Amino acid sequence: MKIRVLFFSVLRDYVKLREMVLEFNDSPLLADVISKVYALFPELNELERRGIKIYALVNGEAKPMNYIVKPGDEVAFIPPVSGG
Repeated sequence: MKIRVLFFSVLRDYVKLREMVLEFNDSPLLADVISKVYALFPELNELERRGIKIYALVNGEAKPMNYIVKPGDEVAFIPPVSGG
């Protein structure tokens, strides 16, 4: 199963991609997708260690880590958003 993964804002600078496709044998949990992305891009772990929280949204919505990602879902990684 293929999952489309998107990177936004400063995260694009770290991973050098706007998007990618990850392959899974079965429908993965959101936690599995996140783990695979962090394994491919250890830079994201460094950001977290520096206190920068990275959010993973499924189709633009927050989901629990045990959410089963379905065919056609998009998982977007975004940094904190601030502004006034």
